[in-house]
Amino acid sequence: MKQIDIPVLYQDENLLVINKPSGVLTHPDKNNGWSVQGWLEEKYPELRQVGEPIKIDGRQQVDRFGIAHRLDKDTSGVLLITKNYTSFNFLKGQFQQREVRKIYYGFVYGRLKRSRGLIDRSIGRHRKDPRRRAVGDKVRGESRDAQTTYVTEQTGSDASLLKLIPHTGRTHQLRVHCLSLGHPIIGDPLYAPGRQFLLGFDRLALHAYSITFYQHQGAEPTTVTAPWPEDLQRAKEKLTDQLNDAKDGKGAKLI
Repeated sequence: MKQIDIPVLYQDENLLVINKPSGVLTHPDKNNGWSVQGWLEEKYPELRQVGEPIKIDGRQQVDRFGIAHRLDKDTSGVLLITKNYTSFNFLKGQFQQREVRKIYYGFVYGRLKRSRGLIDRSIGRHRKDPRRRAVGDKVRGESRDAQTTYVTEQTGSDASLLKLIPHTGRTHQLRVHCLSLGHPIIGDPLYAPGRQFLLGFDRLALHAYSITFYQHQGAEPTTVTAPWPEDLQRAKEKLTDQLNDAKDGKGAKLI
C-alpha cells in the first residue's frame, strides 16, 4: 500500500483526531487501498478491535479500528477516532443523541437567493442509481429525516462559499442538500457530473472544518479544528478578488 501522510490534530490516551486528506477513503473498498483504516492498521494496530466491525457496501465486513464516524473519500478534514471501548461507546451515544456538532465549508455553483436557511428534507436511496442518495420523489424506498443549516459566507460571479452545519448524519447529506437547493458542491462527481470545475478545484470542494464533542461525562465540550487546505484557501482568495473586481457590474459581494 502506498504511504499516505495524515496529520494528527489531537491525541491523548482515549482519542485520536486526524485531518483526513481529500482522496483518501475512511474504510477500504475493493477498488482502492488508500484508507484511514489502512493507516491506522500500520500506525495503531492495537486499535483493530475497538468498536464493532462494519460492513462496506452492505457486504464486506471490516474492522472498525475505533473510527467513530465517516467522511466521503473526496471530503477533507477532521475525523474522530477512539482508542478504547469506553471512549467509543461514549462517543457513539453522543452521535446517536445528536450531541456532536460539526461544521463544514463547501464551495457551490452559483449564487443563492437566500443567504442562509435550514434545509429540512429527508434523504433516501436514489431510485435509479444505487451509488447516490436523493430527496423527494427521486427516492426508492424509505427516507430518513435530515436537516442542515447553511450560511453564505462569500459569493463571487459564479460560485459561493457556504458554512454547512449538519444536524443529522445521513450518507452524502451535505452534497444532496446542496443539490436540492439547486447549487451542488463544486467538483462533485455524483451530484454535478460533467460540470466545469471552478476556482481552481480538481476535487470535491468540501472540508470538514471542526467537530465538538464531550470527552467524558460532566466534561466541558472539546472542539478540534482542521486547518483549511491550500486549495480551499486559494478558492476563497479568488472569490475575494471577484468581489474587488465587482466594479465591472457583475455584482459579486460578500454576505
